[in-house]
Amino acid sequence: KTWPLEKIKNMSLEEYSSVGSKQSFTYWIEAKLESLGSIWGGSSFKFGIFERNHKDNKKKNKKIGLTYTKQYAWYSKYGKSPKKAFNNIKTNIIATIEAVQNKQLDNINNIDLGDAYKWKIAFHYQDIENPCILSVFKKVALEEYVQKNYKYFSELQHLIFNQKNINNFSKCLNISNEIMYNYRYNFSKRDRDNDGIPQKERIGILKEEENQKIERRILARKRNSKIVHKRKELDLYTCQNPRCSFSFNDKIVEVHHLVPLYTTNEVKITSINELITLCPTCHKLAHHFLREDAKLKNINENDSNLTNINNLLKRLSDCIKYTKK
Repeated sequence: KTWPLEKIKNMSLEEYSSVGSKQSFTYWIEAKLESLGSIWGGSSFKFGIFERNHKDNKKKNKKIGLTYTKQYAWYSKYGKSPKKAFNNIKTNIIATIEAVQNKQLDNINNIDLGDAYKWKIAFHYQDIENPCILSVFKKVALEEYVQKNYKYFSELQHLIFNQKNINNFSKCLNISNEIMYNYRYNFSKRDRDNDGIPQKERIGILKEEENQKIERRILARKRNSKIVHKRKELDLYTCQNPRCSFSFNDKIVEVHHLVPLYTTNEVKITSINELITLCPTCHKLAHHFLREDAKLKNINENDSNLTNINNLLKRLSDCIKYTKK
């Protein structure tokens, strides 16, 4: 509301960066909106151009790529004068906002602004009802979260939004907080220094760790527990593979659908004769052989002859006979 796109298109350099002002665009992005993702740290060159503090307007030593005047400092690549530089930076800010509003995140990768700065701008101008950007502006934090290096910020955004099924702004913020929490506490500051553990090695360590609590969202297919229990009773809680000697109780044996439920999305009523009791190992083998047979014959799994109980038991029996040899 304070900085709509139309206002940015007409924004002046003084409105963009002004020493002591708490209403400038850069002050809003860095300070007023800090609680929604921090970009503190580093120099003010991250804004492309900034007004210099009048107490620090001494002549600076020339550095390649930087330009100073008495009032402003900026990256030389943007232009030879403050006005020219600012106009180019403003054009890039507008391009960032338009890209996120059109859900063209890949376009943001190539916009000539600092990563943290442009992605924080993009975060605040996304559709709050249908978010697509996290409030995390450290690429290394996102990479450590997914435990893999990526070239572009947009790839990480797409990946995490899909993996976590982020479909509202509240969940977007929750996952963002989780990512930053993990980033801050997985390694000490010393490990993150230039002479500490390299990022690639840190990701390797994360991959080897286990027992972390993670959130998963799954869809499960409803089973008829009564008919499953009845099938186990009829089979005396024993694996029906004739060559399998496994026998324990109903907490160990499992019931296999000869035609797996996942082969259709239709709701169905299963008869007792469509089920068979198997031990956990034979149950896994039954699904493995079914998939293997369907793939070999280039057919659907429900068309395989292994949906026939006799054919399935013969295949399971032959497997154990073969392994015993």
